[in-house]
Amino acid sequence: MKPLNTINFPLVSSFVDDHYVGRYVLVRTYASGVHFGKLKIYNPDNSHCILEDARRLYSWVDRLTLTEVSENGVTEKALMSIFAPHIMIGDVIEILLVSEKAEATLSAISSFAGRSGLQKPVGFPCE
Repeated sequence: MKPLNTINFPLVSSFVDDHYVGRYVLVRTYASGVHFGKLKIYNPDNSHCILEDARRLYSWVDRLTLTEVSENGVTEKALMSIFAPHIMIGDVIEILLVSEKAEATLSAISSFAGRSGLQKPVGFPCE
């Protein structure tokens, strides 16, 4: 395995542009959680990206890992935000391509704000 300081970041950028841009992805960040949306731009130099039709994924009950979420989607127990037309995200640490099956469930689940009878957990961030 190559040490990190020998990785050619223009090649990473080219790979992301060729295989990820324009597709639905899950983005894990260092400090702002997990987001779902269509990748518009990724900059490996500063670990920022822009997603279109984006929403935050707060909880993915019934799935152990984000890899499972990216392949199988979420159940109705998942907690997600409303859609935002565009969002800039910093401190990206992982980008996962989303299968068609997962895209369908992640797009269709009701937002946390739109569900009646749900109680926000203590300390839950506001929308």
